[in-house]
Amino acid sequence: MANTDVYGRKFPSIKYVSDRHGAATSLYPRLGTTVETGAIVHEGDRLTFRCSGGGRPGDPAVRWWLHPYSGERQRPVIGDCVELTWTVGRSTVRRRIYIGIGMAGETRYHRQGGPDEEGYDGWVVFYYAVAPSDRPRAEPDGRIRLQRSSVVDALGNA
Repeated sequence: MANTDVYGRKFPSIKYVSDRHGAATSLYPRLGTTVETGAIVHEGDRLTFRCSGGGRPGDPAVRWWLHPYSGERQRPVIGDCVELTWTVGRSTVRRRIYIGIGMAGETRYHRQGGPDEEGYDGWVVFYYAVAPSDRPRAEPDGRIRLQRSSVVDALGNA
């Protein structure tokens, strides 16, 4: 895989990505790194990812985006060091889901994918287990339905 574009400019790189649970990539991870967090998050939690990367001084800015499991790619955030946030939704309650984080220089050519906004220069995937919220939910008639006894039971039947 090439490290430079058609003009000989180096593509930007991810320096690191980390989450609030302490899961993180190594420094300067290879393209397409995965992080098995081992974490169980709950519906309604907000996950924040700290992202750092870029090119050499004077290179074009980089944009970062979050692409959650069963969701649309979020609007990009520009900068060498940014935070991306995802709120865990009910539709993601599963034993294993992923959160993709992409990065690309603000240029026409990229390390992989198409030109312009279609391509990317780095990406990382974090894996989580998502459990239902522990808060009881009221039915439309006001009754509280029976909650599952444990996170393991809830994930085992998801």
